Amino acid sequence: MKKLINFIIVLPLWFLMVDLWYSVSILIYGLSIQDLDQKAPKQLPVAPEIAFSSMQVMVNTLMAIIVTFGLLTLIWFNHKVSYNKPIKFNGFKITGLLIAGFFSLPGLWTLFWNLFDPSLYAVFSDLANNVRYTVIAFLLPYPFVLLLYRVILYFKNGKIQKEGAI
Repeated sequence: MKKLINFIIVLPLWFLMVDLWYSVSILIYGLSIQDLDQKAPKQLPVAPEIAFSSMQVMVNTLMAIIVTFGLLTLIWFNHKVSYNKPIKFNGFKITGLLIAGFFSLPGLWTLFWNLFDPSLYAVFSDLANNVRYTVIAFLLPYPFVLLLYRVILYFKNGKIQKEGAI
């Protein structure tokens, strides 16, 4: 039963990762179709579009790799804390948890301020047009809330492992 509950708890993180990689693949596919549709120019362009297109793909892919690392670290941390296992922290684990937290802060900030917006119904009517964006907009604050909850539980349980211990 505890495994099922943990699976349900981390399911939104998997949805965020799938959507992140789906967005990157849509970008790559869109740019590849765009390159096929363009005809050969009669003269050289001032700014080569291929260079800027590939830079956008590389940056978005790198961002997706970094955020995926952070979310996978958060899934790992959630598993360790939920089973009350000691954790040996290092730089990569702390960095991954910080990435997961900082990734979701803009979503938390936006959701918080949209709750106080007088034109709230207009925002929700715009979001209702695209279900994928609506679901992701409500899931973006989840990693920060989960991280905060698990850190509080971690320090409450007192399972900090010393650096030399195995």
